[in-house]
Amino acid sequence: MPNLRDSVERWLIHENFKFSEIQNKENNFHIVIKHSGAFGTPIEIFQPKKQGNVIVLGGKIPLKNNQNARYLKLNDTEKANFEK
Repeated sequence: MPNLRDSVERWLIHENFKFSEIQNKENNFHIVIKHSGAFGTPIEIFQPKKQGNVIVLGGKIPLKNNQNARYLKLNDTEKANFEK
């Protein structure tokens, strides 16, 4: 039975995604797709070592100008909560 990393890589290759791997001590594997979808959204896929049955997918979405201006007005605690 293939492991989760092999399955994810096979899926990405099947879908014609170009990806690279990041070395990270906290994760079993960490894959980055630099440009995904119509807007070129960067996507990260990883499996935390402490959660072997979990896979995490995350995307970074740029803020619009008014959202960025609002973010810059937040204090450090509010920024930390927003980023979580």
